[in-house]
Amino acid sequence: MIQEILEQLFEFAAKSISDQQILAAKKTYQMETGILYEDDKSYNSRMALFLEWYLFNNCAPKSSKTVLEVLLENNSEECNTDKLKIYKSISKSIQSLFLIQKVHEDRVKAINLFNDEIYLVQEKDSRLIFKENDIFQGRIIYFQKYFHFTGNFCFHPKKSHKYIRYEIKLIAKSLNQHKKDLAKTEKTLLKANTKLTRHDLKIENLNVLCIGESIIDEYIYVKSLGKTPKENLISYNYINSEIFPGGVLASALHISNFCKKVEVVSVAGTDFFRTKHSIFSKKNIKYSLIKSNKKNIRKSRL
Repeated sequence: MIQEILEQLFEFAAKSISDQQILAAKKTYQMETGILYEDDKSYNSRMALFLEWYLFNNCAPKSSKTVLEVLLENNSEECNTDKLKIYKSISKSIQSLFLIQKVHEDRVKAINLFNDEIYLVQEKDSRLIFKENDIFQGRIIYFQKYFHFTGNFCFHPKKSHKYIRYEIKLIAKSLNQHKKDLAKTEKTLLKANTKLTRHDLKIENLNVLCIGESIIDEYIYVKSLGKTPKENLISYNYINSEIFPGGVLASALHISNFCKKVEVVSVAGTDFFRTKHSIFSKKNIKYSLIKSNKKNIRKSRL
C-alpha cells in the first residue's frame, strides 16, 4: 500500500514541477553525490533516490520549506482531504545511512549510523532484500503507526564498510561540536537579550531633554522636462511636496517612540507654528520654544 501511495505522490508532484527546476536540482544533487551516468548499474536506484531527495529534502526556491511541503500547500485543492492528510503525514522522513542489525520475517531492525537511533521497519520482503550487517542509503517514513522504507536503496559493498564507519565518526564528531557551539551561542544570546530587556525598561522611564536647532525638511517631487534650449538648465514640472521634521525636531520624534517624556528646547520661526500641529505633535513631546520673528530654517530638496 505504501508503494502505491508514494507512486501517486510522485505523479502528483511531476504535474506541478517544470523540467527546468528538475534539471537545476539534478546538477545540485550531482555536485554532492557524484555524476549520474545512464550506463551505471545503479542508475535507476540513484535516480529514484534523487527524486526522493528533491521532494523530501530540497528546499523550494525562496523558501525554508521543502519542495513537497510547498507543493501540498499550493495545490491542496487538487487533492481530496484524505489523500492530502496522507501526503502531509509522509512529508516528514528520515534519510540516512542505515545498518541492518536483525532481519525478521516481515520487518527489520535498522540503526541510523549518524545518531545510533534504532527503527523497527515493516518490510514484507525483508529476507529477500536485506542481510544482517548490510549498510545502505535509504529513507524511512512513518505511516499508519509504523515505520516503512520508501523502497529505494543504495547498498554499499562490504569492503567499503570500514571506510564509511570511519567517515561517519568524523562527521558525527563535527556535528556534535557544531551543536555545542550553537548551544553556547544561544546561551550567550539569551543573556544578552535579558540585559537588553532590562535596559529597555530603564529607557522607557526616562525623561529626555532635547536642545538644538529646529529645521523643517521639505521634499519637492518633480518630473524632468529636459534641458532648456537657451541655457544649460533642466526644466522640471512640479508634482507635489512634503515636509518632515529635521534637526532636533526629528531627534525628539525618534526618542519619543521609546521614552516616557521628551521636552524640546529650541528657537523656532513663525512658519514652524503653522505646521507644528500637523506633523510635529505627539502626546509625550513638550515643546518649550523661543519664538523668532524670522522664518524657520527650511531645507528644500528636489
